[in-house]
Amino acid sequence: MKYKNIKIFSVCIILVFVFSLVFFGVSLLKNINNGKLIASESLETVISDTALFVNNYGLTDEFVQKYTDYVKNNKNIAAIIITHDGSTCFAYPVSSPLIKIDNFGDPVLEGNSPIISIFSSTLPTNNYTNVAVTTSVYLIHPNKIFDLAKTTFLIILSATILVFIVLIIQYKNMNEEKESEKLNNTEILTKHTYDETNQIESCNVADDTKKEIFQQNEVKEDNIIEEKTVSPDYKPLASNISDPQGLFSEFTGLGWESYFETRLDSELARTASAEQDLSLFLIRIEDITFKNHIIPYLTSILLDKFKFRDLIFEYGTNGFAAIVPGMDLDRAMALSQDLYTDVSGLLINKQMNNKIGIGITTRSLRLITGNRLIEEATQALEKAFEEQGLPIVAFRVSPEKYRQCLIDEG
Repeated sequence: MKYKNIKIFSVCIILVFVFSLVFFGVSLLKNINNGKLIASESLETVISDTALFVNNYGLTDEFVQKYTDYVKNNKNIAAIIITHDGSTCFAYPVSSPLIKIDNFGDPVLEGNSPIISIFSSTLPTNNYTNVAVTTSVYLIHPNKIFDLAKTTFLIILSATILVFIVLIIQYKNMNEEKESEKLNNTEILTKHTYDETNQIESCNVADDTKKEIFQQNEVKEDNIIEEKTVSPDYKPLASNISDPQGLFSEFTGLGWESYFETRLDSELARTASAEQDLSLFLIRIEDITFKNHIIPYLTSILLDKFKFRDLIFEYGTNGFAAIVPGMDLDRAMALSQDLYTDVSGLLINKQMNNKIGIGITTRSLRLITGNRLIEEATQALEKAFEEQGLPIVAFRVSPEKYRQCLIDEG
């Protein structure tokens, strides 16, 4: 459900709640107003009927028995008292909260409820004088109030259940949208992966100054290779650099770059013998150094994602490389998406807007050197920085075409 539809639905539910309360209040007042007229008519009936009972049975026990049944069957009477010459002859129901005992010990009717009205009148009898009846009459019966309240409750309950149903559906839709968005992101990220055929046809790995930039669709053979220079942000170490002290950098706590290719060759040999895949990640954040204040936080994220410190290395002056044995390209793409989310969140928290790029390549069951794998990942990383809105690029290969290329070259 779209945000606009949610707003409309919310307004409708609020209106239903308001309508329910207004319906209850208006219906209650309307019934009370109508009840005043009904109570007046009911009082006249009660007076005439009571006079008839007194004339027929007198103020005897039989009168009490007969009149009690009459009062029980009259739903409009809340309580009633009959007196003769100031003495109480009849009071019903005795347990009613409306019947109080006055200072002289006589029962009287009291009450200030808005749904009850008290009337008093002298009875026109034949055999008795000074017979008075005082009665409390319902302006609206409690059963009617209950019916109105029940109707209001059912309306509110129905609306509430509908809200919960919509929330459940919305929650499921949000989860589906997240999964779909994640899938779309993966599709977008893989959309610009290098064309398999073009990559295989360009098997020349000796030229370090050439970068193979491949198009999304099939292109002609003479347009396959485009000359590119290595990004100035990446400064590889000289081949004759001396090994640093210790296995890990004092700035990042990760492996030195000088150990990177050697370890990659070792892991490639191991995964090849075990017929496993291997993924290589190159991560770069522009305009930072390994002495930047965010490096400890960034290192923590890398360790959380890649787990093994000895497989994560510094790369250039502002990048990192990570080797993940046993991981194919699809899983690598999912991991890189999570990594990008965490790193971009870190930069936002630190009020930094440096661009992030991630390049990925995999062994894909090829017998390949570490240098070649680094070259592929570097091409993907450069592509990530070239394309707007495409921070993650993967180098996709075809093992079969790669083997055929090696056979053709041999």
